[in-house]
Amino acid sequence: MRYFAILLIAMCSFLYADAVVSYAWEKDVAQSQIGPQAIVVDDNGIYVLCNFSQNVLLFSHQGTLVEQIPYKAEGCGLAVGPDGELAVFSPLTKTITWIRGELTGLTKTVDELPAVSEVWNENGSWWARCGWQVVAVDAQGMTTSLCQKSFVSEQKVIMQQGADVDLVFTFAENATNVKPIAHASAGTLYVDVLVDGQHQIFLCGSQAEMFKSNTIKSSQPSIFSHYYVYNNHLYQLFSTKNGFQITCKQMSKNTCSGVTTQRHQEQITPNETISATDAPTYIDVLFQNEGVVKRVKLQDYLKNVVSAEIYGSWSLEAHRAMAVTARTYAIGRKRHSNANVCTTTHCQAWKADVTSKATQGVNDTNGVLIYHKGRVISEALYFAHCNGKTRNSEEKWNYNPYLRSKNCACGKKSYYGHGVGACQYGLQAYSQQGWSYSRILEHYFTNSVVK
Repeated sequence: MRYFAILLIAMCSFLYADAVVSYAWEKDVAQSQIGPQAIVVDDNGIYVLCNFSQNVLLFSHQGTLVEQIPYKAEGCGLAVGPDGELAVFSPLTKTITWIRGELTGLTKTVDELPAVSEVWNENGSWWARCGWQVVAVDAQGMTTSLCQKSFVSEQKVIMQQGADVDLVFTFAENATNVKPIAHASAGTLYVDVLVDGQHQIFLCGSQAEMFKSNTIKSSQPSIFSHYYVYNNHLYQLFSTKNGFQITCKQMSKNTCSGVTTQRHQEQITPNETISATDAPTYIDVLFQNEGVVKRVKLQDYLKNVVSAEIYGSWSLEAHRAMAVTARTYAIGRKRHSNANVCTTTHCQAWKADVTSKATQGVNDTNGVLIYHKGRVISEALYFAHCNGKTRNSEEKWNYNPYLRSKNCACGKKSYYGHGVGACQYGLQAYSQQGWSYSRILEHYFTNSVVK
């Protein structure tokens, strides 16, 4: 046995008081270094995903180890269904694999999202999200989820209630990084908000009520704590030196200060509120090879991206077109929970060596972005080459009004990439025909304006 018994440190009634369970690995240095990856809770108990040993540990609500569930799937996230179904998911590969229940052995890839930050079951349907973007993994139950009908804009959370009414919850200016807690959205929208360096849970009610609930705490500031909201309780999983601890705390409902709520009588759409209007000076970039997030100048970041994305021998106009596309993609929406973009092809390629044309292309187009109906587009997508025609967005993901199929002069016979948005070989081909970078991009992005 790799594991040995649980030491129950303190356990009052799990419904009303803190419950602290301590668990230690038996002579497993690697497991201790990596730690547990995720926690979920249901009526059956508390599940902890241990990715290194590829076991899910099931504890009773009283703290007893009930079962070890082995699995063979890639992932560091865990989800639970209404009848004890379990699914393991991978944020970067966007795969979901069911390891218990009727779907056991099934793996699905969520191509519609840039990454998967949460998977949950809501009224019989499985859902996945990245930030506030939500998609249905199946269609067995609901056609929409509460999280899917809500979105964030700066310090505001907008909850769509009907055809002509929205609820708008406005946080104080020091509230940042507002994220939904989708698995707990049973009629109430829970959000995780960073306030003065601390994660706090807020409850946004359907009657225009907002309450401040629990603070998500960590045993050490440098250790990430995983949490799960279930049955009006906050469960937290903490890594320790040679194991982990689980705590349980009843959710509170404290009246908020510094926040306002209102009913908006005309429906608000994400495109009207989320997109930026100007290019920022700095953005947060996740450097995957180093595993760190750095705040860098947008212009400097773009020079590295353009150098990596197209050939240095291509025309200056193609470099200008690539620079505008990359700039719009970088700020259109946040693509990681802790960063705007990363340095891999998950977002945009990046390399340390910068070419002279990339530098000039970025400098020549400083501040220039792609707009649709007066707003910066959130999906300035591009790919290597196509077969003479780009794809409509719904051929790969969901319908998007500015991602329409267009004829392309790239000169290739097949697709290399997803085929949606701007064709990179097409940037070069049209520039050689004398087109300006703005004309090229306005061709690929329907009814767009480059300015």
